[in-house]
Amino acid sequence: MKSTVNCLCACLLFCLLTLPFAAKSQDWKLEKDSDGVKVYTRRIEGWGLKEFRAVMQVKTSLKEVEALLRDAPARSQWMHNTINTRDIKGKSTNEIYSYSVIDVPWPATDRDNVTKMHFKYSLPKEFTVELTSADGIEGENDCCVRIPRMKGYWKAVDLGNGLVEITQQAVADTGGNIPDWMANSSVVDSPFNTLKNMKYRLEAAILSKKIFGN
Repeated sequence: MKSTVNCLCACLLFCLLTLPFAAKSQDWKLEKDSDGVKVYTRRIEGWGLKEFRAVMQVKTSLKEVEALLRDAPARSQWMHNTINTRDIKGKSTNEIYSYSVIDVPWPATDRDNVTKMHFKYSLPKEFTVELTSADGIEGENDCCVRIPRMKGYWKAVDLGNGLVEITQQAVADTGGNIPDWMANSSVVDSPFNTLKNMKYRLEAAILSKKIFGN
């Protein structure tokens, strides 16, 4: 009897200890699966907006993916609703500070943000770009509301046979007031369209090299 009571107490203690950690994030929910892009979302503790994870496989190379992510002026051409992008400075070639302006539909105000991009090469056939909001790098713009905090990453993994798996994951605090319907739809639509645009540019670059050899 004593051993049974001790066992029950141990189980209860384990549940109580692990409950706060389990409550910090929910399981991923598939929100969209179309055109080779899958977008998942989940709620995490301490953030108003959902976190998203978007995944796709592309016929490209790690070198092409890295070049595209490093090309600051070109980011506005494939990142959804991004109308201005530029690099501010970098402590090294693998640590870059980037400024961007995001077009937000009326009646909300456009957003801007400063992001530290940290390129990491832990394994031969993959790399990660850690994304974190950066304060004190660029003064605030009167036309935009500054995104106060965000975190996320890009990850590219060489799967072999000319295929690369690309993952974008992030969560952000938009700052100010944005209607719930607008904020929630952007959590799915923005990464979905971003990866679709990215896929088109990467595959077009590979095709161009095959045709013209440049």
